[in-house]
Amino acid sequence: MPWIDNANYGWFIPPVSHIIIPVLGFSLISVSTPAAYSSLLFFVSFIAFGIGLFLFLFVGSLVYHRYTYHHLPASKLAPTFFIGLAPTSIITITLIKLATLPNFPHHGISFDVFAQFFPVFALITWGFSFWWTVLSIIMLIYYIIKKTVRFAISFWAYIFPFASFVIATSVINQQLNYPFFPMLFQFSSGILIGMWFVILIQTFRYIFLHSANDSVSG
Repeated sequence: MPWIDNANYGWFIPPVSHIIIPVLGFSLISVSTPAAYSSLLFFVSFIAFGIGLFLFLFVGSLVYHRYTYHHLPASKLAPTFFIGLAPTSIITITLIKLATLPNFPHHGISFDVFAQFFPVFALITWGFSFWWTVLSIIMLIYYIIKKTVRFAISFWAYIFPFASFVIATSVINQQLNYPFFPMLFQFSSGILIGMWFVILIQTFRYIFLHSANDSVSG
């Protein structure tokens, strides 16, 4: 299957672009929004969530198969592994948003019965994100040991997925009174800020060096 060699976690971008819609939609519903707009946001958010969720499951199984049973991609695609953090982190945030969503009796849907279970499901999806974070770090260490990691603009793919995990940790921390989450949130936030500054500096350095080389070549 030659096509399987092209599979990487960059394929998660379409599912993530749909899964993230309910985060905004449910946030707008929670504030003072006219009923007509609330109804529209309600249905659009759930439709987008359904599309993104099933795309995540289908695409994820294909890419996971590629990483498990075929050779690993080139080091320049190593940052895409972190994109696997984004879907379940955003799902975690969405589930917590659902737990605090106002009732909509005119839709014939009530969350009173299910609201208590949403934080539990959110903790489950967050657990997957945490596991994926550890796995991503192991993969990064593997590439570093192989000495094949060279900076590329694709390194920015480390930032957004990890940021979504940090936000999901913050949301879980607000729901659960457990000392582990505040410490993990502070620790991961520090790592995120450090990563952002390092990649920003490397990006400017990369642009400067390539601009200088182009000037010399010209």
